[in-house]
Parts: sequence; C-alpha cells; structure tokens
Amino acid sequence: MCFVLYVGTAHPLPRRKFDRDSVDLSVKSLTERDSAIKQYFSKAEVQYVGSTSSCGCDFPHATLQNGKWPELEYVSDAEKDELEIARDISDRKNREALLALL
Repeated sequence: MCFVLYVGTAHPLPRRKFDRDSVDLSVKSLTERDSAIKQYFSKAEVQYVGSTSSCGCDFPHATLQNGKWPELEYVSDAEKDELEIARDISDRKNREALLALL
C-alpha cells in the first residue's frame, strides 16, 4: 500500500503530471474517490502531491506499527550500504522539492 500525501492550501498549487525523468513532484486534483479527505482540512484547496516515485512513498515518513512508532537507529555514513545511501539521497531530494513546492 502506498503512502499518500494530501496538501491543503489557500490557493491551488500548479498541477504537474508525474515525469520519471524530472526532479519535480507531481500535483493532481482530487479524484471523486479522494474527495472525502477534504473534511479534514481547514484550507479550501486540497490536492494530491506525489513524490519522485509518483506516489508518496519516497517522502520520508514513519508508520505506526502495532500501536508504536518505529525506533530509528543512527547509522554513520561509513556504515551505510548502497541502498541506504540511495534512500538518503532520495529523501533529501523529495524533502527539498516539497519545500520548494509549498
């Protein structure tokens, strides 16, 4: 199951289609299926924001598991494998793009 990010704003964000070759995030209008989420926002405009993987999964996030938040371990850069280094790069890229968008 994908992580989903909805953003509530006073004015609509520019819509962008997902492009695998771009560093930009995608921004989509809510579908009929997603429209019920608006009740949880105080801002008039609510839109779906996708990360560099199209869905929200590449945004750094934590998921409640068995009623507890996961504990994060500090791992020095020297101890990281290629997958962890790639994840760090992706996290940074997505955080910076989200900040620029908002």
